[in-house]
Amino acid sequence: MWLAGAGLVTLPGGIMLIVWKEDYAIDGGVIDADHRFLFDIINRILVDNRTEGHGAALRLEMQELNTFAAHHFTREEALQKASGFPLNTEHHTFHQVLLDQLQRATELVLELDESNTSPAKLAKLRKKLQSFLYRWLLAHVMECDVKMRPY
Repeated sequence: MWLAGAGLVTLPGGIMLIVWKEDYAIDGGVIDADHRFLFDIINRILVDNRTEGHGAALRLEMQELNTFAAHHFTREEALQKASGFPLNTEHHTFHQVLLDQLQRATELVLELDESNTSPAKLAKLRKKLQSFLYRWLLAHVMECDVKMRPY
């Protein structure tokens, strides 16, 4: 399961943040640094997603996540090619799917009008975004990127 062994910590208010664990390490270098930065962006999103009145910050952070994820995937794929990683083509395809998913989630956040959304619907959307972000990052790192370790 994608969340098994995940490093999560719960803050007051029920906000669960992703904590870096050495189990996530891929290369001890640039990929790990990128992943840590992705964790940081996502954690900021998770906090602002649960905090009323932080819609503007949430929208900016989702855009930052889109930009950095695209940059990271390009860098990761270049390193895969340079190291002879045999699953490079499949990994590129998966990255495209992840970017498409992230773009759709970002569009939903950008279109959200907190002032005209019922509290129940807002809570449901917040929970859905939280779940998506956990899966989006942890599943990719723990199920796909770990295959790069030997290379």
